[in-house]
Amino acid sequence: MKQLIKNILIVEDNEDYQIIIENFLRLTNFEIDKIDRAIRLTETLELVKKTPYDLIFLDIRLPDNTEITSISKILSINNDIPIIVLTGMDQFEISFEAIKLGAQDYLIKGEFDEVILEKSIIHSIERKKILNDLKDFNKKLDQKVRERTELVEGALDDLRMEINRRELVERDLISARKEIQDLYRNEKESNELRSNFITNISHQYRSPLQVIMTSSYLIEALYGNEDEKLNKFLNNIRSSVKNMIDTLDDILTIDQSGFKTEHTEYEIDACREIIGVIEDLKNINKSNDRIFCDLPEKAFIKNFDQHFSHILLNLLSNALKYSENDTKVNVVGEIIEEKIKIRIIDNGIGIPEDQLNMVFVDFFRARNSINIPGSGLGLSLVNRLVKEIDGDISVDSKEGKGTTCSLIFPLVR
Repeated sequence: MKQLIKNILIVEDNEDYQIIIENFLRLTNFEIDKIDRAIRLTETLELVKKTPYDLIFLDIRLPDNTEITSISKILSINNDIPIIVLTGMDQFEISFEAIKLGAQDYLIKGEFDEVILEKSIIHSIERKKILNDLKDFNKKLDQKVRERTELVEGALDDLRMEINRRELVERDLISARKEIQDLYRNEKESNELRSNFITNISHQYRSPLQVIMTSSYLIEALYGNEDEKLNKFLNNIRSSVKNMIDTLDDILTIDQSGFKTEHTEYEIDACREIIGVIEDLKNINKSNDRIFCDLPEKAFIKNFDQHFSHILLNLLSNALKYSENDTKVNVVGEIIEEKIKIRIIDNGIGIPEDQLNMVFVDFFRARNSINIPGSGLGLSLVNRLVKEIDGDISVDSKEGKGTTCSLIFPLVR
């Protein structure tokens, strides 16, 4: 089966040689629909514009163009057409140059027959096809390279933006860190000044209060046996002095708790500590033997400084102070899911229900406790100390029936 070649153009100013080439074409194994002829380059260019030729035979030397540039002019119109250059014996160098400019092959006039012509046509068409495929491949490759380059450039732009953003964030962080350090240093200095001031004021107040307390005992020893009214006044003085000293102690403890950044941490047996605090209270006042305990054998918890003993002393003192002398104060402890729950239960005056949410506010005192000495700092202090040793506290109370303070601390063993 013959290979189809639809349109062939023969560009040759020698009409006889046009006929020779056409006759050779008829003898090949190609089926050719149409063969056009042209003598001049201008005519050739017009035909190329109108017809998509499958092959062109081109004589380089034409009446209107003797330069090899005719190849470039044709290919500028249609770059897909295979061109076979027709040359003379003396035009070898020009033939090679023509191939460099885009021709696919060359034939020396008078030196070829239909067999050589057929091979040249096959070679030229295949070579042009390969070159066109390579061109398309390079074009697609260039497109992919451009797309990838754009992606890479976009990624690089994003990376540069991210680097700039991080540099800005880093500068902001450094600036913020410096501001925080300055604030911390200023706050630390301010806290130290405040703490020193509170300590000095407390010390200055404590000394005259101790003098007043001592003087009251001396007066009682000298004159108390003879004057019952005097003894009553002296007791009131000592009670007021003790209340002021307790208030100063609470203020000092709150100050140390709020602004001390380093604590001595250790483990204690909470049950043993509770019994010790109760014994201390009994030694201070024999009436404190109305405290009763129901505790586990052992329960080890974390403690800072003397936090736990401060907590117990404050809560037990409140329970005794706000209940009648003939009532009991119960301390109940139980282990619940790796925690110890401690309840301090009294049957005292209780706290009004509408004021329960205020019990941990500094200087708060319930309206039914106004006539009982106190500073309003006790539960506020206790709440802070409990939180510092990872505990929790809650207060349940009914006015006229009593109060239950519940403490929960995680066990450490």
